[in-house]
Amino acid sequence: MADGEFQLIDRYFSALGHLRPDTLLSVGDDATLLEVPANHELICVTASSALALDGSATGVASNLGQRLLAELPEGFQIRWLLLALTLERVADSYLSVFTEELDTWLKSHRIQLVGGDTTRGPSTAEMQALATRPLPGGPA
Repeated sequence: MADGEFQLIDRYFSALGHLRPDTLLSVGDDATLLEVPANHELICVTASSALALDGSATGVASNLGQRLLAELPEGFQIRWLLLALTLERVADSYLSVFTEELDTWLKSHRIQLVGGDTTRGPSTAEMQALATRPLPGGPA
């Protein structure tokens, strides 16, 4: 998004989800720094959806989240989430509902939003979940 990208991030995304001590650098930068536990493996899964900014945002964030959970192999737990939004325009009422629902979903699963990207174009949302599980045969 043009000059309003950081204002958009501050307004809607800077405090979403469960704050985790293993997040060393988070929302507000174009990068994240995460501490993966020793003896764990990491997986990344992605879900995306077209957005209808003139329609209802109800169910969009939780549906994407549930799709991420469904894609995880057994034993993995999502710790962090990256969110990439492409928006035709900033639709405050849509984003308010979307982010409130996303925050509820993230907190219920103890996941922290740690970054992503915003840009202008045909409206879509893409979530990437970063999940870990103990290495097979190793200590938890």
